[in-house]
Amino acid sequence: MIAKALKQIVKGLDDHFKLIYPDTPSQVSLRSVNKANDSGSSIDVTLINVEEDKVYKNHLNPVPNPPTSNTANKNPMGGISAMRVNLYVLFAFHSEGDSPNYENTLTRLTRVLQYFQGKPYQRIIIPATLTDPVGREFNLEINYHNISLEDSNNMWSNLGGEQKPYAMYQIKMLELDPAFIPDPVAVIQDARISNPQYDQDGNIIYDPLTNDPENDDNQIQHK
Repeated sequence: MIAKALKQIVKGLDDHFKLIYPDTPSQVSLRSVNKANDSGSSIDVTLINVEEDKVYKNHLNPVPNPPTSNTANKNPMGGISAMRVNLYVLFAFHSEGDSPNYENTLTRLTRVLQYFQGKPYQRIIIPATLTDPVGREFNLEINYHNISLEDSNNMWSNLGGEQKPYAMYQIKMLELDPAFIPDPVAVIQDARISNPQYDQDGNIIYDPLTNDPENDDNQIQHK
């Protein structure tokens, strides 16, 4: 779900750049920024962090649990709750380091800022598939996320690459449904008590044909 949502956001941004730079086939790629820039794109889009939205979780409206619902995924307040997450996504801009290309890089950064400023809300449609027969639609909110200089240096150090011009965005709220986990099948449904027949000495009488206790309705072996 996360990959499909990000792919649609990246495609929308790339289509926007194709209108501005029609001679360049692709400007934006969804990929890890710490890899070498071998994709041919000018902008790499990388997922940095996933955060659960606590506000939504704390204000969840309970709904009755249906009798056949999977108990493993029940919300304590009732119902099966979906998980809503916020995505922190890095847009890194490549350049070759000389002045003209660096200026072009900063121009592309500016265009990305302008694009999301004009489209802070985006509707994402996930079509139904064989593995996921229920299609989904989301209204995502995309906000610029400020990072301090110290956090920026730490981030690029952890990514293991040279710092590039970048923009960080928070994308909220993507809703994830719980996975269906079938209830285990119980081998013994109810407790059973054996009631075999005994001889006069207190020994269990066994049927010579079946080797089971005589007249034991519950058929529990006692040997």
